[in-house]
Amino acid sequence: LSKCEFAVTKTKFLGFIVSTDGIAVDPEKISVVQSWKPPSTVKGVQSFLGFCNFYRRFIRGYSAISKPLHRLTRQDVPYNWSPLCEAAFQLLKEKLISAPVLRHYDPVRRTRVETDASDGVLGAVLSQYYEDDDFWHPVAFFSKTMQSAEMNYEIRDKELLAIVRALQEWRPELEGLSRKDRFEILTDHQSLEYFMTTRQMNQRQMRWSEFLSQFHFLIKYRPGKKNIIA
Repeated sequence: LSKCEFAVTKTKFLGFIVSTDGIAVDPEKISVVQSWKPPSTVKGVQSFLGFCNFYRRFIRGYSAISKPLHRLTRQDVPYNWSPLCEAAFQLLKEKLISAPVLRHYDPVRRTRVETDASDGVLGAVLSQYYEDDDFWHPVAFFSKTMQSAEMNYEIRDKELLAIVRALQEWRPELEGLSRKDRFEILTDHQSLEYFMTTRQMNQRQMRWSEFLSQFHFLIKYRPGKKNIIA
């Protein structure tokens, strides 16, 4: 019981600050990031990426940003700290230093999933609407590098894959919502608005459709310039 806390509204837990408002990165960890020097070895890059990966849910577009650094850790790539690597390193630091407070998921609130697929990366944001400040606050960010086979998909299937991966990631939060409380999905591929009602699908799309049928949602189109997620 000596390590327990009772009747508190904020506490530090495993590198996070958990409060009634949500979950934030521990300021002590932010101080570590601020003083982190550019790595000069592969081990140094791996250490930095390991640290950032722990907090990736706070970073919009993590996979896309970290791509040049991950490439440095490959055995077939000579170590070369290029301007691209430096830019990725500094941007990840900035993202962590200014990381938002992620709100606790509330099944009663209006819920939105924004997805995108670009440059070999899938990305998504889970957010909820707060009436008091008329703002959609993030609950979590998700990003994942496409596998080599997925890179060959048509654009429509890549965008659809982003939706599937996002709903797999947040299945515990989203699967239980009723038709009345259905969430919305924003995508920049307009034809996906009608995907669940189309009759012509390949086998892959049929598998995805079967998975998606477990959720109650409405797909809405949002132009690409307003849908920068991945």
